[in-house]
Amino acid sequence: MGDRIEPQIPLGEAVRIMRERKGLSFTTVASRGGISARWIEDVEAGKSNPTWSHLRRLVLGLRVELTELMALVELAESRNSESSSRRPARP
Repeated sequence: MGDRIEPQIPLGEAVRIMRERKGLSFTTVASRGGISARWIEDVEAGKSNPTWSHLRRLVLGLRVELTELMALVELAESRNSESSSRRPARP
């Protein structure tokens, strides 16, 4: 039960990209979604993983469809896996 879930770095990247594309501040997204601006910062930094209810609030705050955000997550995941496969193996 003490297992910790790995941070969802691609999700944080996608949230940041979407927020910046729309020209939104942390406080604007937070206000629209009824969530904390600090929490959004933590998600973007990979320090916090959203629950389903928080993810729904986040897309409300961003005013995007969940599918749109998830498409960006998939792009970030593929970018991250490509860059990690190009790294030389450690001895």
